[in-house]
Amino acid sequence: MPSSNKPDSRPVGSGVKILIAEDDAIIAASLENTLAGLGYSILPPVSSGSQAVEIACKEKPDIVLMDIQLIGDMTGIDAAETIHTKTDIPVIYLTAHSNEAYLKQVEKDSTYGFLIKPVQIQDLTTAIRMALYKHQLDRHLRESENRYRTLVETHTDIIMRFDRAHRHLFVNSAVSAILPLKPADFIGKTHREMGFPENLCDLWEKSIDEVFTTKKPYLTEFSFAGLHGETFIDWKLIPEFSDDGGVATILTIARDMTHRKEMEAELRKSEAKYRTLVEQSTEAIFTVDKNGRFRFVNTIFASMLGEPPEYFIGKSCRDLLPKEDADQCYEAIIKVFKTGNTETLEVRYPVADKTLWYLGTLNPVRDAEGNIGGILGHLKDITERKMAEEALKKVNHKLNLLAEITRHDVRNKITALLGYIAAMKIRFEDPSQLEYISKLEKVAKSMRAQIEFMKNYQKLGTHEPQWQNLGLLLPGSAIQQGIQLSVDLPDVEIFADPMAEKVFDNLLDNAIRHGGNVTKIRVSCHQEPGGLTIIWEDNGVGIPAHEKDWIFERGYGKNTGLGMFLAKEILGMTGITIQETGEPGKGARFEMIVPMGSYRQRG
Repeated sequence: MPSSNKPDSRPVGSGVKILIAEDDAIIAASLENTLAGLGYSILPPVSSGSQAVEIACKEKPDIVLMDIQLIGDMTGIDAAETIHTKTDIPVIYLTAHSNEAYLKQVEKDSTYGFLIKPVQIQDLTTAIRMALYKHQLDRHLRESENRYRTLVETHTDIIMRFDRAHRHLFVNSAVSAILPLKPADFIGKTHREMGFPENLCDLWEKSIDEVFTTKKPYLTEFSFAGLHGETFIDWKLIPEFSDDGGVATILTIARDMTHRKEMEAELRKSEAKYRTLVEQSTEAIFTVDKNGRFRFVNTIFASMLGEPPEYFIGKSCRDLLPKEDADQCYEAIIKVFKTGNTETLEVRYPVADKTLWYLGTLNPVRDAEGNIGGILGHLKDITERKMAEEALKKVNHKLNLLAEITRHDVRNKITALLGYIAAMKIRFEDPSQLEYISKLEKVAKSMRAQIEFMKNYQKLGTHEPQWQNLGLLLPGSAIQQGIQLSVDLPDVEIFADPMAEKVFDNLLDNAIRHGGNVTKIRVSCHQEPGGLTIIWEDNGVGIPAHEKDWIFERGYGKNTGLGMFLAKEILGMTGITIQETGEPGKGARFEMIVPMGSYRQRG
């Protein structure tokens, strides 16, 4: 841009306010006119020291040009000292004398320049600029020093500075928190001169000498008798270098670690106590990290699995278990870290010519911030239980086989009996005889229904509950013509016995048989605080109020009296309840409540 190449058109002294203190009116006027012509803002000149102090304090000029010889008792040097005490205004001395006595006196003061009259204009403007620049640097330096001094003085760590003779050059106020001494008590003295214990003085002096020699930081620990008893200190020594690269002084930072030491001691006691409890426990206890690797196992754990404790440390479940069980174990560990919930699982552990079964419980272990850092596990030998379960399965299999054979034989005989009854109904015509034959037929059919119920009830609980899509449990093709099925269900799964489909089959059968011309059935569900409520309702005649509690009892009803009883039993296998809440005359309404944890959204 063109303007960037143009010289600054502002006057030299633009924005700078100057006070002239000069007893010679002609010189004062000359300085005033010259500086004003250069763009400086000039306050009315003064001729005495007292006036200079008064105007400087009142008008706050940026700089004072001070003649050493002024009218009155106060010299220019006295006035400059007073101004420096009361304000932060730089002073340039003006004098017609250049003798050594004046120069030495001026050097002692906080002066920013010294000019011999008559003053050359170039020398004057240069002196003013340099004085303002130096004053700005001094101000920034003081501010920086004040900030760091405040930081050091308010720091809870004890900060000291030492010279090569082990003397204290600086000590902050934190020292008074652990010793009955003030910082000033240390300055210029060594620890020995202050009467500290000989062994500590040896340690401190050796440490200081080490840093002076090696030019490297040094860290050590020590303890001593402080204001509040034994005090533990972490002591860091840092070399401070001079311009020639040598170590000029040593800065030390002492941190009171007493509380941490006490906590560590308590932690060691606590660890020892709990380790004893864990080792003496009758349960197998272990810890694993997020990778599934064992970090600790107690003696019971090791003896149960037949190896010494150190055998397991660092190994994972994949190193110890069959692949299927190891995968299951690893998934459970990941789930604990992800959800923060306790997980249980059953795993096999092959030993020699047999397989042992264990029930594992995995609990999350959280740190002070609530993050899961590991898992504390318990192991229980369930081999005998598994053997008993396997033996029970074999017994049940035999009983089921016997029952199936018996049912088959009885069903065949009932079929034959019904055949004979049908023949008797054709052969006999006497009404009294036919009445008995009809009763006999009714009993035979009831026996056949009982046999069918026994077949279904025998299957109940023989297989593990499963997650099942609620919509797929509803009857589809079984809906007869003339009945409209309306379904309003989310994509949800319920944890139920594999026979759950029979529940809805029985509800449909109940509506068709006893609903009284049902034309509409609606199935819906909604979530409540207690769980998921599934509703099956129709537009039939409903259930009389006095029968609502009885319809789920075995043998109650107009047909076999077993359908709704079986439905309740199937649902009850996983804690699902069912009740009839419809209004008589307006249709039946069955509410099934699935408890929390037994339903989930698909996907």
